[in-house]
Amino acid sequence: MSPRLAVCRRPWLARMSSMLSGNSGAPTCVLAILNQHNDFLLNLDDSVYTFHSSIVGGSVGQHTRHSLDHLRKPLELLAAQKQGQDDGLVRYDIRDRHTPVERDRHAALEQIAQLEKLARALTDRDVARSVHVAFMLSADGHEFQFESSFSREMAFAVHHCIHHNALSKVLLRHHFPELSKMDEYRYRNKQGVHSFTSEQARHRADKNNKMVSAKETVEAQIAASPVVVYSKSYCPYCTKTKTLLTQLGAKFEVVELDQVTGGSEQQDALETITGQSTVPNVFVGGKSIGGNSDVQKLHKAGNLEPLLEQNGALA
Repeated sequence: MSPRLAVCRRPWLARMSSMLSGNSGAPTCVLAILNQHNDFLLNLDDSVYTFHSSIVGGSVGQHTRHSLDHLRKPLELLAAQKQGQDDGLVRYDIRDRHTPVERDRHAALEQIAQLEKLARALTDRDVARSVHVAFMLSADGHEFQFESSFSREMAFAVHHCIHHNALSKVLLRHHFPELSKMDEYRYRNKQGVHSFTSEQARHRADKNNKMVSAKETVEAQIAASPVVVYSKSYCPYCTKTKTLLTQLGAKFEVVELDQVTGGSEQQDALETITGQSTVPNVFVGGKSIGGNSDVQKLHKAGNLEPLLEQNGALA
């Protein structure tokens, strides 16, 4: 017996099988998870659906596409097999990325409807069919094949979906806390629960998207120059810092946050990176050394010039 099939003997799966038999229970669970995801997407705003989170490494749309891919693979193969059109191998890791499903909430809803139609057409005999499945279990891309059944593979796909639904819940809880009042991943527009199509959701998504873009901009600026001074043109403390660096003959880049597009978002991003909300915010060698008072103290202690030289900022 393969290691993967041996997992089926775990006690919690045995308890589940006492409630629903494998063959009849698998389609029921598939329809349940599809119904939950349909409810979720119907009440989700488009901008929230495509918002990319660095916390979970993706968007709700990407997690949705990934989940539906795992449900789609065995369902489509079984439908093709019943018509004598396929060799009976489910290849989970051969999937398309950047599809309309992950970019368009409505495309995801359409695919859910298609999968629900396939799931409703299943019989106990269908899901009892044997099938071979392939997984890439190593970094070299080599596929390993296992013998299984369609009921087992649909149970696996549902379990996989639950995991990704939980990641979507983490994303909402972190980035859209006012939208994360959920009950076991059932998203309904009930009394006391915010509508996911509200203007508030769109505003929060726009703000978060700008913040992500600003942070990426700041990180690129910091990486591109040995010394970066985030400043405001009217700030006297910023002027003192820039004057000192100029007198020392240092090479440095200046970002005037009051003059560049997205300066406010960049300042917010700087605060998330350094915990400092004021300017100047000075970076040497990719690390923040603080504001004007910190720079002046380093200079008086004789530590600023060696630091600048060490990072290639002095000729």
